[in-house]
Amino acid sequence: MELASINTFYRSRIGKSARHIIGMYVRKVVGTQKGLTILGVGYANPYLRRFFLSSETIISITPPYIGEVRWPRLEDNRCVCADEDHFPLQNNSIDVAVLIHALEFADSPWAMLAEVNRVLPEGGRVIAVVANRGGIWARKSSVAFGHGLPYTKGQLHKLMTSAGFVRIGIKYKLFFPPFKIFSNAKISIFLERWAGWLMRENSGVIIGEYEKQCLKPVSTKKKINFKVKKRFAESVAT
Repeated sequence: MELASINTFYRSRIGKSARHIIGMYVRKVVGTQKGLTILGVGYANPYLRRFFLSSETIISITPPYIGEVRWPRLEDNRCVCADEDHFPLQNNSIDVAVLIHALEFADSPWAMLAEVNRVLPEGGRVIAVVANRGGIWARKSSVAFGHGLPYTKGQLHKLMTSAGFVRIGIKYKLFFPPFKIFSNAKISIFLERWAGWLMRENSGVIIGEYEKQCLKPVSTKKKINFKVKKRFAESVAT
């Protein structure tokens, strides 16, 4: 999806409502801890401003399919264009990674997640926002979540765990249909609060919260000793 199309979507009433609903939840998940270093991957810029007051460092990486973006426009640039398999960041340098309009468009989602894994320390968190394959939004080309490869909850979970992340929680968002009649802020918020009880699987997006965990090597010392003792006992018995 082209940058111009994404910007057009976020300037529309539907896009503003979607940004508000998703952004409020992402902000809640990240929390209010000060001093976090937050990385946006894909096109997370519309959602990152919420963290300006609580974070010392905010970095945005846009892949080549988005292109170079100067963001924020009137401040020091915090955005860089980089390949999905090579982030210009040091190991263990990020506290939280927010992936939006990222996994649906990646040539290799595993390569992108491998880089996210590299720049996160143990215990670092990933918030992945993806279009829901079973929702109406994924089938409407006029919205930003109607492009790329959408996911089911199971597909997202399998992808994230294969990249070395452990699930903390899954949430469904955007329950109002992507039509102008429902783009009013009051209507969209009302539907978001109450429609989720009836149509969770048909939401616009799935938001997964994951954590990086480094597996410790398993010692086989006890097992070896057990086998040695067993063989010794058998030889004495004979």
